[in-house]
Amino acid sequence: MTATAKGLGEMPQKFKGGDRVLIAKDLGPHMRHFPANCEAIVLYSYKDQYGGDDTDSFALHLVGRGRCSWYYSNQLTLIEAGK
Repeated sequence: MTATAKGLGEMPQKFKGGDRVLIAKDLGPHMRHFPANCEAIVLYSYKDQYGGDDTDSFALHLVGRGRCSWYYSNQLTLIEAGK
């Protein structure tokens, strides 16, 4: 049962566009082909771009590498909040 279904409200989004984050070294076996252990800028969450309830998947601009989607909030550490 989701938090919304339990009446607790929507889960807050951990990151917002413009936040500078560090991508974890270990993304797990299903994402071993994704760039890891590098800095990125959050572009948007899935919900921000497409609607729905997914506030845990993020499109990122990887510094020096370009855009990549979808990373999960537990794979990201905030370095600096966006302005």
